[in-house]
Amino acid sequence: MKAIYRTAVAALALTSPVAALAQSEAQPPAPPQNEQVGIQDIVVTANRREEKLQNVGASISAMSGDQMRELGVTTALDVANFTPNIEIVRSYASPGFNTQITIRGVGQPDFQDTTEATATAYVDEFYMIGAGQADFLSFDIARTEVARGPQGTVQGRNATAGSINYYTNRPTFDGTSGRMSVTVAERGTIRTEGFLNVPVSDTLALRGAFSTDHSDGYLRNINPTSNWRKGAAGKFYAGRLQALFQPTDNLSLLLKAEIGKMGPVAGGNEKAYPVGQIAGLPGTYAIPTDAFGQNQANIGAGARDVTNADGSNELQSKMQHYLATLNYDAGGGVNVTVLGGWLQSKKYSIEDCDHTPLPLCNFSNKARSRHWTTEGRVNWDTGALRLTAGANYLHQSIFTTSASPLFFGPTVTPFGNTLYGQAFRDGQKLSSYAFFGQAEYDLTPQLTAIAGIRYTHDNKRLDSVNAATTSLPIDTPLPMSIGAYEALREQIFASPDAVFTRLTVADNGNLARFRKGLVNANLQLNYKPTDDLLVYLSYKRGQKSGGFITGNVTGTAPELRPFKEETNNAFELGVKSDLLGKTLRVNGAVFYYDYQNMQNTSLIGITNVITNNDAKIWGGEVEVTATPTRGLSLSVSGGYVHTRVQDIFNPTGAVAILSDNRLPLAPRLTGNARIRYEWDQFDGKLFVQGAARGRTWMYRDSLNNPSTKIPGLFVADAQAGYTTDNWSLSFYVDNVFNTRRAINLFDISSVANSGEVVYQMPRWFGGTFSVNF
Repeated sequence: MKAIYRTAVAALALTSPVAALAQSEAQPPAPPQNEQVGIQDIVVTANRREEKLQNVGASISAMSGDQMRELGVTTALDVANFTPNIEIVRSYASPGFNTQITIRGVGQPDFQDTTEATATAYVDEFYMIGAGQADFLSFDIARTEVARGPQGTVQGRNATAGSINYYTNRPTFDGTSGRMSVTVAERGTIRTEGFLNVPVSDTLALRGAFSTDHSDGYLRNINPTSNWRKGAAGKFYAGRLQALFQPTDNLSLLLKAEIGKMGPVAGGNEKAYPVGQIAGLPGTYAIPTDAFGQNQANIGAGARDVTNADGSNELQSKMQHYLATLNYDAGGGVNVTVLGGWLQSKKYSIEDCDHTPLPLCNFSNKARSRHWTTEGRVNWDTGALRLTAGANYLHQSIFTTSASPLFFGPTVTPFGNTLYGQAFRDGQKLSSYAFFGQAEYDLTPQLTAIAGIRYTHDNKRLDSVNAATTSLPIDTPLPMSIGAYEALREQIFASPDAVFTRLTVADNGNLARFRKGLVNANLQLNYKPTDDLLVYLSYKRGQKSGGFITGNVTGTAPELRPFKEETNNAFELGVKSDLLGKTLRVNGAVFYYDYQNMQNTSLIGITNVITNNDAKIWGGEVEVTATPTRGLSLSVSGGYVHTRVQDIFNPTGAVAILSDNRLPLAPRLTGNARIRYEWDQFDGKLFVQGAARGRTWMYRDSLNNPSTKIPGLFVADAQAGYTTDNWSLSFYVDNVFNTRRAINLFDISSVANSGEVVYQMPRWFGGTFSVNF
């Protein structure tokens, strides 16, 4: 009750003065017709129909494609840097791979490919089961929308935390046009991006776009026996072709094909981080050395960008995606949309996870995912009543394999004259169908009621087999390629004394199945006393499907591996306002979440253990944008989140404990700011721009071990340049103050007191030249 009371008080404090100002302010005189001033409207489709951002009763941060180019936003990670109450963490430096997203403190830090995210990603309304898949497609973007809070009613499955929606630029009939940009920066960085739009006829238009990103990396490996020398490197390519067929004004068919490839490249950027117990205390801690007396300093890796790892470091990810979208305007306010698409993702990683000269911890992961989805919906707008109804079907098959050679050498093995290895192969199939509907009705010209519901039925089936052996020959070489790791996996499975852990329908029946209906719902009131002010109050129920603990689960009992669906009962009060003749925009919201059976991830040993625990979350965010004078734009935003998850069992320390903890990757405070000034010069415009972002500390997983307490972070960037209608030239500095604090921490203390630390990327200078035609 105290949390609800504090939320309500904060809401009144936030909305009351803004509402009073919006209703009482005097409007400034209108500017000359040829002068563009004020904050421009962004059209969003959070409710799967076009609406102005300021008219949507939800906490949404949106950026247009032009704004993204100005800010240098190219990946999902960049989006988070300019959005409050969202945190994105990558397992590696390279995009297109493992990505964990939290929105308002809610996320799923499990990096196993069989586990779906709670903060979902969509590209052109197509569901990206793996959040990293969206990294391939975030170029030539028309806009990005980050929606906070459950979005499952009309947007789609599992979005109990929120969603990130990317919308690409469609072909147009406005004439042939294009753009080409090249970025050259430190450490061998070369990026290119471009598009070409060609109207072939009055009814057919084509648009092609591409993006590449190459970097030599900044992490130097001094180990002479390893097969890589520079980590945190990049090698990324992606392309898209779209065809828009529009035979009449009310009928269109958009066809899209996309491909992307990352690697093979040494994309890992982790370093050694000794972790262990302290006598008499719960949890794990950073300790001076690992079990073999090693630390960064005494292995020659004391400098921030130096490591000494004997194992391999290689990533690769490939993606291909096809999508068709049919839109028909039937007249009378009725619009029909049908879309269908298919996506295949293939990826692998091999990593030395102790990052020392000894072969203590090494692993591989190889995955192939295929999914297709189709959706049909109808929008009906009668003026006072607006209806959306539709159906959706999704099918996915995913297969993952791995080998983990641990203590894999004659000087470190605890098994005498043999070696230890464990491996797994996990296969999972998902079939899901859904029906949804939402109605908006204007009770008065100022007051609108909204109600929506979605029913989803999931049928999920797991086929998981783990094997572990202590009898591998002592002369078995440490694998250094994905082919060698796959051969070792087969060798482990074929070992005569291998111990198997299974969760399959054949062996365990319904324990290996999840079959259940899920209900998402939305009830909301929007109050719009003036054209420039919206106040909304909403309740949203979000549900995410259950699943299974997968990956390295050797010895885990089958009955402990399924986890249940989670339910988020979310209450939100928000305000959106344009003030002072649309030169000042203030949007804010406060929220309270009552979470039931939240799916929480704890890394215990080398297993991502997922348990169901209740949680309470409350907080808010505010975004302020201003254009006080011609050429000057300012934006400041901030968020606060208080999280508490109940009854987390932590067996990793010298003393096991049961406690209420903070949620992982959920800093209490986040904030960002940007200032940009541009002025006319030399038949074009000169500009200078500064941006900064910061957050307080957070834990890596639900155990809240001191060893995984990631410190707070503040990073500033700067940019300056010159633009004309035909070309532009800019120079930038990322991480101006060369902040090098830890941004990710892993506890692998069960393997010789190992751990991993990732530091913020160093200061980076570069320049970009673009040509428009």
